[in-house]
Amino acid sequence: MQLEQEAAIKMFSLLEFRTLVRLPDYVKDMQAIAHDYFLIGLDLETDEEYAGME
Repeated sequence: MQLEQEAAIKMFSLLEFRTLVRLPDYVKDMQAIAHDYFLIGLDLETDEEYAGME
């Protein structure tokens, strides 16, 4: 499962997401295996051309 997490984190980082919070061993799956919890975010910017539109 760790490999899947690493692949997902890499994919989101390529999309310019960044890790805001990482809580190690915070959640457990159906087999009671602990996994890290990641809170990720993306900075959104409004194009100046559309900033004044309603």
